[in-house]
Amino acid sequence: MAKKLKDCFPMIREENELLAEIRESETLRRTFQGWPEEKQRIFLDCCTGARGVKMLYDSFFKEIMNPEKNPERIEELLSLLLDRQVRILKVLPLEGTRLAGAHSLVIMDIVVELEGGSLANVEVQKLGYRFPGQTGCVAGFPEHGGAGGDPGPSGVLPGFWEAYEEIYRLCRNVGDIMEMFSRELQELESRKS
Repeated sequence: MAKKLKDCFPMIREENELLAEIRESETLRRTFQGWPEEKQRIFLDCCTGARGVKMLYDSFFKEIMNPEKNPERIEELLSLLLDRQVRILKVLPLEGTRLAGAHSLVIMDIVVELEGGSLANVEVQKLGYRFPGQTGCVAGFPEHGGAGGDPGPSGVLPGFWEAYEEIYRLCRNVGDIMEMFSRELQELESRKS
């Protein structure tokens, strides 16, 4: 029998419990009712485990992959992607850095040491819909392609189980998670214009 996310992450709330908390707070209720019905459903589905959380949404990514708070997570991710050990040396300040005519926003900027001692600057960028491809850059992936590392028995790459646990703990704080979700909705709207 297939497991449900709640079986793996017991902190996931039921929809009726989540809706009751939203209804009890005028601020939360107003925010929730201000979203289109489709976005309300996505929010509820993500917070209740009916749908996977999009970890690459900026708000989630910044929280879960914060190099100052969780350096081991971003080191593991980069090590898997680059197929070599990576160690963060320094987190650089962001100050809302925009690139390519304001269509790309730097959301993480770090200096890392690669296995073998070479240094690299790694930026994580949010790319707008009108991303000018000619100014793009390509990371150095191994010749055999793809990310290294094998999924664990649950099908989740090592270290990411804890990241999803953290996301579902975040979902228990409805005010904070609604604020994150609202920022994502605003960002999506601003990209359309």
